[in-house]
Amino acid sequence: MDFSRSLIAAVVLATAPSCAKDKPIPPFEPSPITPIEHGMPIGLTIPTSQLVTAIYEDDNCPSGWTVLADELARGEGNDFVVPLQEGYVLRFADLESMSAELLNAITVVGNDFSILSLDISWVCWVASPEWQDEMTQLVSDLQDAGVVVYLNLNHNGSFPADLADPDDLENAGWANGAFEESFLDYVQDVIASFEGILPAGTRVSLGQEPVVALFNGYLHHEGKYPPGGIRAGIAFTQALANLQKTFVLAAGMIADETDWMPTVGMNIRPLTDAIMSEAARRLKFVYNWALLDALVRGCIDENLDGTCDEQVEPPSRFEIGVTFYGTMSSSGDAVTIGESAAAGRIMVIPAIDVAPSAERFAEALQMVADEYSGILIAVAELGFSGANTSEQVGLFTEYLARMRSPDEPDDGRIPVSYVFLHTLFQAAEFGPGEWLFHLIDECLAADECVLTNFGVALLARL
Repeated sequence: MDFSRSLIAAVVLATAPSCAKDKPIPPFEPSPITPIEHGMPIGLTIPTSQLVTAIYEDDNCPSGWTVLADELARGEGNDFVVPLQEGYVLRFADLESMSAELLNAITVVGNDFSILSLDISWVCWVASPEWQDEMTQLVSDLQDAGVVVYLNLNHNGSFPADLADPDDLENAGWANGAFEESFLDYVQDVIASFEGILPAGTRVSLGQEPVVALFNGYLHHEGKYPPGGIRAGIAFTQALANLQKTFVLAAGMIADETDWMPTVGMNIRPLTDAIMSEAARRLKFVYNWALLDALVRGCIDENLDGTCDEQVEPPSRFEIGVTFYGTMSSSGDAVTIGESAAAGRIMVIPAIDVAPSAERFAEALQMVADEYSGILIAVAELGFSGANTSEQVGLFTEYLARMRSPDEPDDGRIPVSYVFLHTLFQAAEFGPGEWLFHLIDECLAADECVLTNFGVALLARL
């Protein structure tokens, strides 16, 4: 199983029609409908790591993904496509082509979506000065077009190739002792590069669904996500401890050295077990709260036992971004986590349910508000897949109705700073099914943008 919306995505409709060329989607003509009422700014995610092929070409941006792909290719029986490789991310050849269509698309959607969350790609940033120049230019061009740009420092959990070693999972990826220095150097460079470009209040996300990346990278039963772990619970524990320490320091740098707002995109999942075992409670804590406890409270829990092994100074300001793609329950599998197998504790492996539910979405927001009273909350990502356009738009309407702007009167709903919809362009997703919840198919010129059925329907309602 996969442990995120990214890998099994948002709402899989098993009967969704194919979007292959021999089965075209019929034109969609919306009926007269009432506009969606909402008080929050709505934006779009631009997951560059799921869009640009050049990111996963080893001579451009050597990453943990490419190292793992090479390693797996040498084994027998590995005929599956490793996610995010050259056979999978096909939307744009390079950042230049993505930038051109993105700027064209803004002329169509910019009035309704006032913010973009732009994945700037850790692996490419550190590997290519040219990438840095193109990315900073793209941000400036978007601003000139009237768009507010937020940055996402890491998407899909990829990391530079020098942190990857599939033969030594105890010291690979986020568990690598060099992870902290590498990531903090990157953050410092980003701060220097965008100083004077990004205005006060700009959100800078440390990463999108970073804990999900650890669940997949160390605990997945197939070992096909970097760094390639299979039930590697001890390495997982070390990786999450490193992530806690590093992200607290990175958030502190952003808060202290800039007037931006550090944030993170956390996948929050209610646990639906009727009877909660100790191993299930541990899953709920590790999946939802272990990293946030560090970022909000300065509590470093190295052994993932629910206690603070080290108390550090949390960032002076912070915002929690929530991504929501369903619930989880206890599966029939478990893993030992902790500093060693002998001293470890049992945590169940989650069974993921991606069924959409406005009630469960509201529950996830309430969980965060209850756990961290007074914290700023935003929605870092929502997505709805499938071919039923009316259902997709209806879900988005229901979700919006469950939250309010912080400027609106308190009526029991959770105040949310902004909402990001996933996504503008069709992006690679990590599981079977049809992923038709992007807004634009192509945009070769400002007056030649081709909207999807979902895009037509949603823009008609906003």
